[in-house]
Amino acid sequence: MIYLGVHLNANQLSTQLQSVLAGIYLQSYHPVLRLVEENRDVFFSFNLTKALGDRLPREFLDRLSVLVRDQRMEPLNTASDHYLLPLFPPWVIQRQLARNRQFYREELGINDPIPGIYLPELAYVPSFPSLFSSLGYQWCLADDGPRVMQKSHIPADHRVPLDEVLTFDGCGVLLRSRKWSNHISWGDYQDGSSFAKNLLKDHREWKARCADFGDSYLILALDWETFGHHHPDAIARFLIPFFGEIASQSNVAKIAQLDFIFNHFRQNTIETPLPAGSWSTEDLKSPFPLWNNPSNPFHCDWNEFKDTVFEIAPDNPEAELEELLQNAFYSCSPWWATKESPKNRTVAGWCLLRFRRIIDLLPTHEKKSRLKELHEKMQEFVA
Repeated sequence: MIYLGVHLNANQLSTQLQSVLAGIYLQSYHPVLRLVEENRDVFFSFNLTKALGDRLPREFLDRLSVLVRDQRMEPLNTASDHYLLPLFPPWVIQRQLARNRQFYREELGINDPIPGIYLPELAYVPSFPSLFSSLGYQWCLADDGPRVMQKSHIPADHRVPLDEVLTFDGCGVLLRSRKWSNHISWGDYQDGSSFAKNLLKDHREWKARCADFGDSYLILALDWETFGHHHPDAIARFLIPFFGEIASQSNVAKIAQLDFIFNHFRQNTIETPLPAGSWSTEDLKSPFPLWNNPSNPFHCDWNEFKDTVFEIAPDNPEAELEELLQNAFYSCSPWWATKESPKNRTVAGWCLLRFRRIIDLLPTHEKKSRLKELHEKMQEFVA
């Protein structure tokens, strides 16, 4: 049997324009949820950041809660404000996860333990399994691109495990298929049915080459907005025929929960740690090029500002400062700063009002003058 996981990442930067968010809701969030409600063949795992969930209609959250309760959608926890976790100290990571977990409990009624974590931007470092295991998580979802690069010295068929789950320090690491996920993101398909047929054919051929005729799996993971917002016809042209085709081939393929995949294929393996990387990694020497590129002046200033703030912030900050420490450093800012157009750089600068307020609220410290300099440099970059 080939088990297929399909994951949706639901996030918008907390400074997103309400008009834009309203459009995405009508184009993507609502119709995809309705598709699940109306079709028993459709199943997703998902993560929802508090940054987005706090701005979605109550009615949507209630519908999502029902689907989770009925095991029609599978929740993964994530960072509440889409922080690029490898760039932050462990205590910040822990607070981001706890904050989103609290949102799930209070707004979605999810009280049972959640075993898996969706890493924002699929950004991973080798220290994560030990940290996540200590927090009670069993696995996380990362990208298989860095693994492919790490194993480039062996035949391509054996670089990414499709019949076992890598496990380090008591925590599994599920790998999404960059190749097949990107085909969907880029709209590189005729329709969902032909895509499913091609995927399954390719997968069966891989198993034959490896003389592996047991169970195997493949995970697709994309932004929720891919369907309806980025690709306006993708719900009708891709999702409906894709799930229909998989259902018609139930003798060879099945849509599965990611937690089922983890438990079904888990191995107590210890091997060379998975290298640091994300969905955008093209060179293992530069694992996070869209967020921490030394050639990008905004990245340099943004990261120094971030590190300095968390270095000098008080252990028990006042409520307003605490909230800013939790929501101001979302990954979208440095990502937009990699774009050339002034309009995109303006979006990168949406965080700077919060940065200015952080400076005002921090207690007196000799490094505050440096924070002001960095803030001014970032203002100049986006101006």
